[in-house]
Amino acid sequence: MQKFMKFVEQHIAPIIQKVGQNVWISATQEAILAAVPATLVGSVATLIGVLRGFGLEFLPDLTQLSNFSFGLFGLFLAYELPCVIMEKKRQRKVSRQAGLAGLGLFLLLIFPSYDEAGNLVLSTANLGAGGMLNALVSGYLTAIVFNIFAKFSFFKENTTLPPFIVTWFNSIIPWTLCLLFGITMTFGLHFDLIEAFRSLISPISLFAQSFWGFLLVVVMVLFFYSFGISAWILYPLMSLIWMEGQSANEALVAQGLAATNCHTYEIFQMCFIGGQGATLALCIFMAFLAKSQRLKAVGRAALIPSIFNINEPVVYGAPVAFNPILMIPFWVAGLANCLIVWFTFSLGLIAVPVEPFRVSMPSILYAPLATGNIIGGLLLHIVCFVVIAVIYYPFFKVYDKQCLIQDEGKTEEAAAALEGEK
Repeated sequence: MQKFMKFVEQHIAPIIQKVGQNVWISATQEAILAAVPATLVGSVATLIGVLRGFGLEFLPDLTQLSNFSFGLFGLFLAYELPCVIMEKKRQRKVSRQAGLAGLGLFLLLIFPSYDEAGNLVLSTANLGAGGMLNALVSGYLTAIVFNIFAKFSFFKENTTLPPFIVTWFNSIIPWTLCLLFGITMTFGLHFDLIEAFRSLISPISLFAQSFWGFLLVVVMVLFFYSFGISAWILYPLMSLIWMEGQSANEALVAQGLAATNCHTYEIFQMCFIGGQGATLALCIFMAFLAKSQRLKAVGRAALIPSIFNINEPVVYGAPVAFNPILMIPFWVAGLANCLIVWFTFSLGLIAVPVEPFRVSMPSILYAPLATGNIIGGLLLHIVCFVVIAVIYYPFFKVYDKQCLIQDEGKTEEAAAALEGEK
């Protein structure tokens, strides 16, 4: 392990850090981090909802708290992303204007419509995690347009007009172009980005119950989530696959045969300990082994939600999303767990569950209860957890060291600023 950690630190980490220093990637990380409080609030509300499902109905229903925190994550990112990019591009004068233009373009790209009374109709699911793809597209596109026009001005450098008025007028053209693009796509071409993406991947359902179909879905979930795009965008396809798999298993059992379709909701849920990407081990390392105070704080805040497979605070708070150092183990650990689970059931080591078991609970309990095989389910969970812990640990150590250096740098800057005030 020590040799591998040294190899990662000396050969892989420098390359990854160089990628992470790219303006667009680092700006995306910063924009996501700005909205982390929303994920923490939303995860607490979701966790309480899970506990209410276990009969603790005396707890308050905080659904609306989740809806108006993490449920608006895409909306928050649509503003933050172009704003942060312009700041990193040293175009602070128009950063907030870019953020507002990005917000307008985002609302256009989530395919709004008008009812007969002329009221604007929006899908609230697309304002949150379901609209992350739209938020990234609108944010990047807005930043590109504003960056192109950053050096353009209606006024000379020696103008006597107040700077904010100059900024107003200089923002008109890029702002207009962004909105015209959104209007053309939505109301002119009737192009729905999310539905277009879903149509593109829908043929996967034809071979989804095969090993390669299962593997492709897993890879897509891990890949998109590592870039901040929630698997909710894939849910219509995944839901169809799961229902078809369960129906086929029920038909086999009715004929006196063993269930053989492994791509079902129940089995898929066993693949990710701590949420998509199997991040529970990472969260535990952050909470108890991190030397960086920032990582330790995020780990401890996210630990309880992670036990219940709610890992948005880790993915967006560490962050894993757009963080090359943690994206690699996120992919590898998630894929490794899925392969272990697939072969466990396809080889008949544990019988494929037939009865629906769609209950939110800690993964250590889910596998034994969903399969009805207490010992087998526990062993499967333990093996998967050990594997992901081994995969995550060296990358966690590298990232913790990097974060510790950043923490110390910020402490020194704060001390120098305080000394300067004196």
